[in-house]
Amino acid sequence: MGYDHDASLGPAGVVPSRAQLPGFDAWFATLLTRLDAELPAQLAEHWRASFCQASSFTAEAAARCAYGATPPPAACNALAELSTRDVDRVIARFAVAPTPL
Repeated sequence: MGYDHDASLGPAGVVPSRAQLPGFDAWFATLLTRLDAELPAQLAEHWRASFCQASSFTAEAAARCAYGATPPPAACNALAELSTRDVDRVIARFAVAPTPL
């Protein structure tokens, strides 16, 4: 970082300087690294806020919730009604695996 200026003032130690800004490739690589680290969690949170806030779920709504976020217990219960298998295994295979509470 820095400032671009051409000013000089010897007694104050001020000399011309140029900012050390990254080029486009370096800036874009930094942006991609940051997006890679932050975006998945942000997308999952947006999905959860959009599709997992209901107090009760139909099978379709529960499946939609589980597809992109960790489903709440009400969604897991709605999915369990559809399958005689362990719902956590079904969710892990086809959607986002639930995290323990």
